[in-house]
Amino acid sequence: MADWAHFAQRIAIRTGLLYLDADTAEGSVCYAADAGLRMEYKLYFTDADMLQYISARCNPVPEDPDTIPLPADAAEFWQAISEN
Repeated sequence: MADWAHFAQRIAIRTGLLYLDADTAEGSVCYAADAGLRMEYKLYFTDADMLQYISARCNPVPEDPDTIPLPADAAEFWQAISEN
């Protein structure tokens, strides 16, 4: 599990997005978690987003997250998810 947390941290650093794990409170920002919010306006990603990204980039999903290509930026991250 530590490997996946490290992978999430690497995505956060690369994209400038915050990572909210399942134990993190989402806060009280209006519309921050709204399903209709366009991806380019999102400030954070979740486990579900990360799994969608991995699914879009890797088939089958590897056990070692070091073999998964990192997105160049937030736009590439969200683009991969929207194509999945």
